Amino acid sequence: MRRHGCVVAGHSLRRAVMIAVYLQVNAMMQLQAMQLGKFDYLTPAEVEKCSARQATPLAMDRAWEYWCLRAGRTG
Repeated sequence: MRRHGCVVAGHSLRRAVMIAVYLQVNAMMQLQAMQLGKFDYLTPAEVEKCSARQATPLAMDRAWEYWCLRAGRTG
């Protein structure tokens, strides 16, 4: 999909939305960190831990509810 931005996929709609939202948040954080100087990326093990925590049913439900409320919709 050349020149169409970013394509995000997930095991569910909720997961895909979470990935899309945090892709933007993480990109901004990385840009800000790069402006401050040298920084260290997370290790693969740290990435796995963070991903596992975000993918719990409780975390997914709470995030989905928040985004639905912000969009003026019910979950």
